[in-house]
Amino acid sequence: QEKTNKLQAREIQAIKGQLNALKPPVAELVFGWAKRWRMLMGLLGLVGPGLGFGAILIKSKDALIASKMAWAALSFLVFTNTCLVAAVFGNVRNIGTRGEKALVSLCGLLVGAAFYLPGYTFAGSEDEHTTYWGWLVMGLGAFFSFIMPPIACKGVSMWSQLEDHELSIAVIRLFKSLPSALPPMVYLAVASMRCIVGADDESPLYQQCGNPIVPSLAVNVLLIVVWTLSYIIAPLMKETKAKTWVDIMALRMGKIEAVEFNLLGLMSTFAWMLFATTNEDGEPMNLFMYSLTWLFLYFFFSLAFVVIFDVVIKPILFPSSATASDDGAD
Repeated sequence: QEKTNKLQAREIQAIKGQLNALKPPVAELVFGWAKRWRMLMGLLGLVGPGLGFGAILIKSKDALIASKMAWAALSFLVFTNTCLVAAVFGNVRNIGTRGEKALVSLCGLLVGAAFYLPGYTFAGSEDEHTTYWGWLVMGLGAFFSFIMPPIACKGVSMWSQLEDHELSIAVIRLFKSLPSALPPMVYLAVASMRCIVGADDESPLYQQCGNPIVPSLAVNVLLIVVWTLSYIIAPLMKETKAKTWVDIMALRMGKIEAVEFNLLGLMSTFAWMLFATTNEDGEPMNLFMYSLTWLFLYFFFSLAFVVIFDVVIKPILFPSSATASDDGAD
């Protein structure tokens, strides 16, 4: 009887082993679900460019509606770009193929289009200041259209170098973060839409709804920066030890980390100061709000430069220091 039980137990174990062998690895399941999430994020990422393109189409027929659609596109700018950035990381392992590189580059171009299309509508406005802002936004669109495709391809290429278990964890964390990251962005954009929809043609729309559009955009930009650092950049910083509150308060961190921390803190301060002045009913931007906006943008672009230097440029210019860091981590 004992021999029979042992034989049956072995047979059961053998059957379990065969069944486990038939199951796809966890990494393959994760990557498969990531492709499905990517389709959804890609569709949501068309909201901003779609509104901007629609504004261009109806500009000659109804200038007021076109202006409202262009401002709506800017209100959903951060939401759009967050979805496009998430879509970029939907099929990391295939970044070596031409099709995947083309798709990643297309997402980068759409990030620029989300700026350029509404800017084109503004640039043809009869109001001098609206035209000025239009050329500025178009310039940002051209800039992002130029730099985003190579940055996106480089970022995905760096992700593809992660081990399967590391990449699986990073992808899971990335797409699980979206249900909590996107709703606040939509809420802030919709808050601006209330004023945009109720605007009239008696004065330029930026004079009627500059506040709340700009404060809402500032907070949304802060949200996407924190999201990017937490879920896009963090998986690449394997040699960096997670900081506790004690480390942060005692400033126990590297020089570049300290610069990033200070820039993020200053950027957050000006974003929340702008948000504190929000008037959802709509009013023009005053000098104080313009000053806060330019300071916010200064620290935002400074932080972006430092992060790109730390993650992309530094390993290329100083590969020996990156290798030393990896050896130290091992």
